[in-house]
Amino acid sequence: MKTSTGRPAALFLFLALCATALAQPKSGEPELARLNEAFARAFVASDAAVYSALLAGDFQAVLADGRRINREEFLLQAASPSGASGFRLGELSVRQYGETAVMGALADYLKGDGTPVRTRYTGVWVKSGGRWRMVSVQFTRAPAPPPAPARPR
Repeated sequence: MKTSTGRPAALFLFLALCATALAQPKSGEPELARLNEAFARAFVASDAAVYSALLAGDFQAVLADGRRINREEFLLQAASPSGASGFRLGELSVRQYGETAVMGALADYLKGDGTPVRTRYTGVWVKSGGRWRMVSVQFTRAPAPPPAPARPR
């Protein structure tokens, strides 16, 4: 029986190269992360102009209550003061597939009355004409994080 030591080595090399390729950030990821940050911060600032620059003409959103709205409705809502404070963005996920990207994040903030809100959102971005535009976003209310354990004295 003849065994080949070359096959396992070649398979190992192939798997190592695949893992390295998958671990490399896509060229658009830093730009996409910056655009996502601008999208999130525009909420706190009630900056419809930022949203206008980021959203595609056929943009649609699904709000946390399940309603679907178009670009114009989203921009009208965005122009109203949010009253949000203490905004924190976490768990950013950027997955790029050529000229399309799916991004998600978790946003924590306080409403104007001090009520804590936690929302997870997923946005779909498409690169067209050299510019990334958000074509869709869905917001989902997420449970509040558990309170921090009390510190021992």
